[in-house]
Amino acid sequence: MTFSYATLAQLQAEDPGEKSTATADLARLVECGIRATEVIDHLKKFTFAPLSDSRYYPSAGDDLGAYILMLDQPLMALTAVTLADGSSLTVDTYVRAWPRSSTPKLWLQIMDSAYTFTTASTTLESVVTVTGMWGWHSDYANAWELSGDKILNTGGITATENSITVADADGISGRGFTPRFSAGNLIRIESEYLAITATDTSTQALTVVRGVNGTTAATHAKDTVIYVYYPDDAIVRACQLIAGRDYDRRGINTHEETPAASIPDEAQKILDSYQFIRMGAA
Repeated sequence: MTFSYATLAQLQAEDPGEKSTATADLARLVECGIRATEVIDHLKKFTFAPLSDSRYYPSAGDDLGAYILMLDQPLMALTAVTLADGSSLTVDTYVRAWPRSSTPKLWLQIMDSAYTFTTASTTLESVVTVTGMWGWHSDYANAWELSGDKILNTGGITATENSITVADADGISGRGFTPRFSAGNLIRIESEYLAITATDTSTQALTVVRGVNGTTAATHAKDTVIYVYYPDDAIVRACQLIAGRDYDRRGINTHEETPAASIPDEAQKILDSYQFIRMGAA
């Protein structure tokens, strides 16, 4: 994990009088945010940030019927479906993710009786392949917002460049608040996801980890726009609470504790409200 559901700026805003601005303490706070994000995912068994991945369902499994496939993980966006015989189904023409107008998506439905999820393969491995952005967001259609900034590196950036120059790292974000970028942000440039690990407001540089969450690092031209991912506000709050407790307990040996031991009651109530129930397709 290289990003945090709550950015450094958001973690600093939680009881700011208790947070040191020393470089080492800021690094510790970012680390606490990343750890809190890992704890949240561990407890819920799914992620709250988009993960580009393919999942495989046996064509004779309990999760699917002829025209319905129940998902075993929440899905933010469906990209592709391939049946066991190799047939590729065009999304929103031959197959659709439901609920249609909200996220997360919970099941898939074939829309043309010429195809079935139970189509068998001639090989021993007979699976339906579902590719998409997996994870939970209550409004994924609006989860990515324009940052108001773009790549300003001369000549753009290569697939290995880990420093991005922008116009105003500390400027107003697409949501109307500052800073525009902060350590812990998950950002998107074209189809690549990147995690911001540090910002330098004097040089307007973002230090990033490339190709995160199942995406591939790529070259990007100068002036390519940058999008910022915003998790559910409730998940940001849970991350703030868990990271804040972790930060306040720095120096205390907590290695023997279970992840649940570091969850404040308010954060636990938030996480309990996110329930993914797996159902069969019969």
